Amino acid sequence: MKVYSGLLLKKEFTISASMIEIEDKLAIYDREEFIIKKIGHHEYKFLSNLSFGTLVSKYGGGVEGIKIYTSLNSKNENLVDITIKTKIRVELILFALLTLVFGLSMIFGQQPLPTWAIILLPLVLIFFWFTYRFQEKNLIAKVEIYLLSFQ
Repeated sequence: MKVYSGLLLKKEFTISASMIEIEDKLAIYDREEFIIKKIGHHEYKFLSNLSFGTLVSKYGGGVEGIKIYTSLNSKNENLVDITIKTKIRVELILFALLTLVFGLSMIFGQQPLPTWAIILLPLVLIFFWFTYRFQEKNLIAKVEIYLLSFQ
């Protein structure tokens, strides 16, 4: 089992169950820990019911919030490889670009940026990155425990 701590998280493991059994259990999921959406052939998206920083709760929100992607690959009829991964968060990229634009305007512009903006923008970016990362790791742990219960 591996968890990469770079820009993206990725975790891989194998469970002793058939593909049909796993997909049947995913189809009848009835807990409130997260939401499962089938997005392709043996591919699923797991959405957190509560997400700080994206304004999502189990009662709904404007965006999907914290999510991870899972793919299932059958090794044989009783072993399935599971890969759980995250994708780049678009809002973090946009905020990083905004921080870069403000930084460049400060360097090359006639009007200097206020000191609070120079300090606040990178700190906000780092804060949200850590907040998202913590929640993604928490969701990965919950999904892994749930999937391992199929054995």
